[in-house]
Amino acid sequence: MKEIRNFEQIKNVEQMVLKSALSLFPASELVKAGMGASPEVNRLLRKLFPGIDFEAECRRISAVRIEEVERIQAEIVRTVNNWHD
Repeated sequence: MKEIRNFEQIKNVEQMVLKSALSLFPASELVKAGMGASPEVNRLLRKLFPGIDFEAECRRISAVRIEEVERIQAEIVRTVNNWHD
């Protein structure tokens, strides 16, 4: 698998690998990461995790500092890059 450099590039990762890696994260962190992502990446997250109500979780979380979103996105990138099936 080719290394990704930023969160937006998760859309280029094989979906089975991505779902396995992202399954390590709680729903709240996936939603927070999506708050700073493109609509395309948000659609992908919703497709991979249909059991998460992203809208309800977003309302529950409310406002999040951009630093927290960036931290979670960076952690996801590291996890995906280090993922081995």
